[in-house]
Amino acid sequence: MTDAVQIDGVPTKQKTQEIERPMKMLYGPDGWSVKIIGSSAPYSVRATPPPAGGGATPAVVAGGAAVPAVVADEVQGFLDFIAKYESRGNYNARFGSAANTDDPNFVTMTIDEVLDWQEGRKFTACGKYQIIRAMLEGLKQSLGFSENEVFNKDTQDRMGRKLLKGRGLLAFQSGGKSRDDFALSVAHEWAALPGVKAPHGEKSVYAGDGVNQAHVTVAKYLTAIDNLTA
Repeated sequence: MTDAVQIDGVPTKQKTQEIERPMKMLYGPDGWSVKIIGSSAPYSVRATPPPAGGGATPAVVAGGAAVPAVVADEVQGFLDFIAKYESRGNYNARFGSAANTDDPNFVTMTIDEVLDWQEGRKFTACGKYQIIRAMLEGLKQSLGFSENEVFNKDTQDRMGRKLLKGRGLLAFQSGGKSRDDFALSVAHEWAALPGVKAPHGEKSVYAGDGVNQAHVTVAKYLTAIDNLTA
C-alpha cells in the first residue's frame, strides 16, 4: 500500500487550510482521507490511503466531519491541457497516431495487455498521457492495480494525477515550489511542453533528440499552471 503523506510544522490554522485544499484535490479522488492534526501550532496535515481492498472513502477534515471525496477539477483541467498537446486528448492515442481509435483499442485492454503490446517496440508511448512501458509498470505497482485492471479513461486519469503528484504538484499548490520550477519538472514528464527555465525556454527539455519538440508556448503553459492555484 502507498504510504501516508504528512506535512508537519505548519505555523497557522490558515496555512493548514491552504494546504488541506490541494491535498484533498490530489488524494480525495483516489479514496484517501485528509485531516488537520493538532489543536495548536505547529499543525500537521495528513493524507491517509484507504484500507487495502477498500473502495473510495470520504475525505476527512479537522473535527471528524466527513465530506465527499473531491473531484479535482483544476487538476483534471491541467491534465486535459497537457493531453491536448501530447495526444489530442485521445485515450486511445499511440506514438505516431494521435487519432488512433482501434489499432489497438487501448481503453478496452487490461494494463497487462497494454504492457504486452508495448514489449519490444521502440516507441511505447500510448494513451491520453503517452505513458511509456517502464512508466506503466511503475504506475501499476504504485497505484496497486491488478493485472486485470482495464486501461480505460478512469485508470488513465488516475495515472495522470499520480504523475503530477510525482512532479511536485502538491508542493507547488501549497507554496513550497515555484511556478517555474514546477513547470520544468512537469516538462520532464511530458515532452510536448516547453522547459520554461534556461537553457530550455520555449523548447522541450528533450529538443534535439530527433523525436520530441514543444507544441505549446511558454505563455500558454504558465497560464494553465496558474489556473491550478486560482
